Amino acid sequence: MKGVRALALGLGAWALFSLFFLALTAAQLTAPGPGKALLSRALAPLLDLDAALPYLEEALHQAAQEAQGPTLAVPDFPLPVQVAKEEALTLRGEKLRSLLLQEAARQVYSQGMGVLAGEGERDLGRGSLPWAMDRGLGLIGHKTHLAFMVAAAVLGVASLGLALPLLMALPSWGKLASLGAIWVGAGLPSLLLGLAARLALKALQGGATPLVHQLLQVGVEAASVLVRNALALSALGTAFLALAVLLLRAQARPSPSLTGEGGQA
Repeated sequence: MKGVRALALGLGAWALFSLFFLALTAAQLTAPGPGKALLSRALAPLLDLDAALPYLEEALHQAAQEAQGPTLAVPDFPLPVQVAKEEALTLRGEKLRSLLLQEAARQVYSQGMGVLAGEGERDLGRGSLPWAMDRGLGLIGHKTHLAFMVAAAVLGVASLGLALPLLMALPSWGKLASLGAIWVGAGLPSLLLGLAARLALKALQGGATPLVHQLLQVGVEAASVLVRNALALSALGTAFLALAVLLLRAQARPSPSLTGEGGQA
């Protein structure tokens, strides 16, 4: 394979794999489990739930005592949460908090941040930090997760399509070295990106209000996932490069028959 074509294939495979890795990490963050967990952490301060919980608990118990039907909605909670009458009479403290956050995260995940209030009530100031955080949380949802999954699949197949001709033309050590270089080349920039995002968000937390501080912490946790994934990818790539070096040295070592050590009877 000509050197220029091999270089072009390698660079193309690296670029597409880097995008694939970022799309896959985004799909991981927006998957139902991790996505709803991140939304729960953000919704607690957004709804000021800890301060409102004693009032919500008292209102729920009173409404349950007066309810005629088998179920009722939690009074004064900004999202509709239906509970059985018998359960409502016993819900309190952390159990009630977990139920409200779980239901709120489920609804926001499926319908978006707009379910928290009408659009007219959500004037956050375009370009402001609260606006940016609101848009960031809005990316965590079912439709976005599917979009990232499709993007990751397309980019993965495209990267593999460019890498295969290159790998087929290389010896064993070259295959290991190429894969290792692509993975390290994708992992290290992503690691730097994740670390830079963590540092920036931590710096913003310094002078932020308690609400903004807690919301920024959700971004810190998301950036930490990118850092962990990038570290794992970089470590795997480094291991493949080390194996390639060992294999090349083993192949370059002269055999005993050629050195006269193994042919005497």
